[in-house]
Amino acid sequence: MKKLSTLFYPVVMATFLAIPMAANAATGDEAITDIISNRIAANKYLEPADITVYTQNGVVTLRGTVEDLDQLHMAEYMAERVQGVKAIKNELVENTYGRR
Repeated sequence: MKKLSTLFYPVVMATFLAIPMAANAATGDEAITDIISNRIAANKYLEPADITVYTQNGVVTLRGTVEDLDQLHMAEYMAERVQGVKAIKNELVENTYGRR
């Protein structure tokens, strides 16, 4: 009987824990997008209005323009560090308009 109770508790706990996880899976992409967007907005070297973040199934797409390659890599680096991100599609382009 002791073995049954030893196995029963983890199975019951896993069942209860799986319910919120399933609910959170639907909002996982949204949460990833929000975290990355907020980090970009808080970074004084990036212009959040020029960068759009999309997430689908953990794959983050960065679109928009940045002033230079350093900013492009910075945005990608920030996105890579968010938990739940599986891959990055960096579609940011360097804005050369107005440069000498």
